[in-house]
Amino acid sequence: MHLYTATRAHGLEALALLAASGGADYVRHRSFDLGPEDRGPVAAPYLRHRLVIGEEAVEAVQANFAAEPKAVFLEDVCAKTYASGWLACRPGLLRRYVSDLLSIDVETDSQPVLRRHLESACDGCTGIACFDIWAKEVASGYLHSGSQRAFASIWVFTLKLPWQSGAQFFIRHLLEADLANLLLLWREVAGLEDAPAFCVTADDIAQLTVQRFRHTTGLETFAMQIVPEPPVAMTLTRPVSIAVDSGPAVLLVTCDDLHPESWPIEAVDVKGVLLVEPSDLYGWYSDQVLSFKLAGLDDAARRAAAHFNCQIARLPRDKGASEGGWNRQEDRDVRVWFEALDAPQLIAMVPGAGPSQDDIAMACQHLSHAHNPPQLRLIRRPWDQAFEAASRDGRAAFVDGISDVLTQLGVNHRP
Repeated sequence: MHLYTATRAHGLEALALLAASGGADYVRHRSFDLGPEDRGPVAAPYLRHRLVIGEEAVEAVQANFAAEPKAVFLEDVCAKTYASGWLACRPGLLRRYVSDLLSIDVETDSQPVLRRHLESACDGCTGIACFDIWAKEVASGYLHSGSQRAFASIWVFTLKLPWQSGAQFFIRHLLEADLANLLLLWREVAGLEDAPAFCVTADDIAQLTVQRFRHTTGLETFAMQIVPEPPVAMTLTRPVSIAVDSGPAVLLVTCDDLHPESWPIEAVDVKGVLLVEPSDLYGWYSDQVLSFKLAGLDDAARRAAAHFNCQIARLPRDKGASEGGWNRQEDRDVRVWFEALDAPQLIAMVPGAGPSQDDIAMACQHLSHAHNPPQLRLIRRPWDQAFEAASRDGRAAFVDGISDVLTQLGVNHRP
């Protein structure tokens, strides 16, 4: 059963409750893991999938948050965009991560002890009370951000398991999972970024959980050196929006951005919206996360049909194909649908690093077999364009510049 319902209406309700709860309450819930029974309103899964957009989140707290908690909230809302820009400038890190996971899979196949240790950690059977409870919360779809860092620290330094597998565990189960954000989190904890490694202590855990876990024993107290990585090439080049024509177009919607009504396409004549179910070729998602994403697509389909007054089609996953992919018969039906619209432009958001890149590429490949192959136009939200550019100078500079970027975007955020 889902903790959250994947609709925009529920996302806006969560955001309204969060705003109404007041800044002090938001900071309390952000600073302390009070347990599953006292989470407070959570909007992160909706922001992650753009069922709710960043501008709405910022303006929602405008009236109710004082200056200090508002600054904390703005940093939280913008943090994932920072991570997207960070990873986009370091494409080699994603390739290395995927390669490392493949190597770890081979290693676990040949080392039963390592496999059992990984399974025990994921199942919450390590004997470390806080960690085991957190593992089960991860499997339920949500874990407090502070506990995510503590969990990662125990995974890496106490259990001495590969950080890459821990990141994979989060990506697979957390409803708010964002590949770039979680890669950055686990790399920071492991000490692979600029800051020192984070080796959580029993006192840290007691404080974080408000004494729910008072005497955690058996923790490693020394952050062992992770094997240094060779440097990766860094690029400051990011895809920019390709100019779109004012003529007819089809929108290509993935689970990364489920609010096509707010895409910057004012002059476009939208003839149809094609929703692409995640192919999940590499098994990124648990059934629960995949179900959340598919429900979000259902909601996007209803809203898009009403907003654009256009035809809606869906490229579904082939649930019977062991290798993933889409149902071939419905694939052919979508091509017929696309050709009948006579809309040469196919407009999609620039995908974040990871699975959505595969989904867009595969959808375009299938549509390329049509009599009139589409012309793919990748666009970007002004929010992403501005904040990812601001991420190039590091986190501290990014946080210092949040207010200026919001002003540049015309988002009301000042007292």
